[in-house]
Order: sequence, then C-alpha cells, then structure tokens
Amino acid sequence: MIANFQDYGFNKTYSKIKERYYWDTMKKDIRAYVKACLLCQINKTNFKLTKQPIEITTTADQPFERLALDVVGPLPLTETGNKFILTMQDDLTKFSFAEAIPNYKASTITKVLTKIITCFGIPKTILSDQGADFMSQLIKDLTKVFKTKHISTTPYYPQIHGTLERSHLTLKDYHYVKSDQTDWNEHLLFAMFSYNTSIHKTTNFTPYKLLFCFKAYLLSSIT
Repeated sequence: MIANFQDYGFNKTYSKIKERYYWDTMKKDIRAYVKACLLCQINKTNFKLTKQPIEITTTADQPFERLALDVVGPLPLTETGNKFILTMQDDLTKFSFAEAIPNYKASTITKVLTKIITCFGIPKTILSDQGADFMSQLIKDLTKVFKTKHISTTPYYPQIHGTLERSHLTLKDYHYVKSDQTDWNEHLLFAMFSYNTSIHKTTNFTPYKLLFCFKAYLLSSIT
C-alpha cells in the first residue's frame, strides 16, 4: 500500500534519526513534528493510488549493469547557465546521480555519461526515452565504443522507466535556499546524498548500502 505524503515523510525522517538516536516516544514525536511542518506539507508530493500501478520489470544482476537516463526541465535558469538536470539511476541498487546541465544536446549528455562510465564502469545496457538527443548518432557512437546496448522506452510502455521517474518526484521535494530557486544546481549534491542514504521502498535498503554490499560481495568472490 502506498503511504500518504505525511506518512512517507515520517518514514524517511524516522529512519534517518533512529540511526543515531533513540527515546521512548520518538515515533510519536517525529510523526507529530512532520505533520505540523508547514513546509513539508506545502512541498511534499501527494502520492495517490492509481488504477495502473508501475509494473515490475526484470532487475539487473549486478550494480551498473543497467543504467536509466532522463532529463528534468526546463527549470529556473541559474547564475551559471544551467536549466536542466540529467538524472541517472542504477537499476539494481537504485543508486542515483543528478547533474546540472545547460541544455540537453547529445554532446552535453555524452560528456556527463562518459564521466559516470569512467568512474563506475561500463553498463551492459542504458535505458532512455525516445527523445531526439538520446536517439542521436553521437549517443549511438558512444554506446558502440563502450559496447553498450541502448534500449528506448515507448510512449505506450513507460513503466520500465518508472523507478527513475519516481526519483524525480523525490528530487522535486527537496527545498532550495533562494525563493526564486535559481541556485538549485548548488544543492544537487546534497539532494542526491540525502536520496542515496535514505531507505528505498523497492529494496528496503539505502542505495549507498546496497551498492557497497554488492561491490564487497563481488570483490570477495573474485579473491
């Protein structure tokens, strides 16, 4: 069952606090605090049950075996000229990245994707929608060099991209400092840190913990 927006805020807040603190009435106190928080209620996305819930698809066997990509925006233009966010998510661990970008041209997407690949390894598959820049020749050349399969979702079957889309709603809930939100790019690292260290409902683990547990397991199996 999908919790309402107040319960969802409570669950994440409680899971964070209980890692370091405990008192007898902590659940009651935290729930009351979240319920009374005006900013939480204004900014939190209200999730409701739909007639067609997200369909569960085949999950990757290893971290960064399959990487989902998407672009969020346009957003308020920042002082550094950024207007979009390129989001990426590992299919297995749900570990997610968000990079501020000035545009969603194929050359811009390729540059960020190359940075991620050289840091975390070559995925067997990348998943994106059918946007023109994702389907460009430059992306095709990149996947050819890395021997990566590119899968694109269709407008009639978006469910396979659903987990990454869900992370966009979570990203939207984070608060930025300026009222006009033109400094949002300065806070992306903190927003993604918060996301990756919070328990994911699909796995019941934080993406950070799941990622490093799998990495440790793979290293131990090699040695």
